[in-house]
Amino acid sequence: MNLSKQTRILMILSLLGMGLILLTRFVRPNLVDPLPWMGFLFGVLPNFGAGLALPGVLSTVISGYVKSQGREISPAKTIILATFMSVAGLFGWEFLQYFFWKYPVDLFDLAATFLGGAIALGLGLGGRSVMSNE
Repeated sequence: MNLSKQTRILMILSLLGMGLILLTRFVRPNLVDPLPWMGFLFGVLPNFGAGLALPGVLSTVISGYVKSQGREISPAKTIILATFMSVAGLFGWEFLQYFFWKYPVDLFDLAATFLGGAIALGLGLGGRSVMSNE
């Protein structure tokens, strides 16, 4: 099975993001009186990990769906669409929590989500440009 560099980059980012979410899930409940920066880091890490992981997962789903319909879509459009859908969905989830459960909207969580999505988009599109130069 020959995977393109772009696909490998997105797979690595997805696994890294999911690993960060799992790390936070297991470590944060066991933190006892953490340093302020550590508490902040473990507070925004799940959002960063989700922003990093979801574009890779969604791009796989989108390209598979498009191929099942007998059409083609460029890898760049797939990554852009997947990143937009991921970030929009994660932002929407943050606001749904505010409207339904009265949790505050955390701007740092939104920034971490955006940063993770921007990194996934940049590296995903960067892998594409490296492929075209080879």
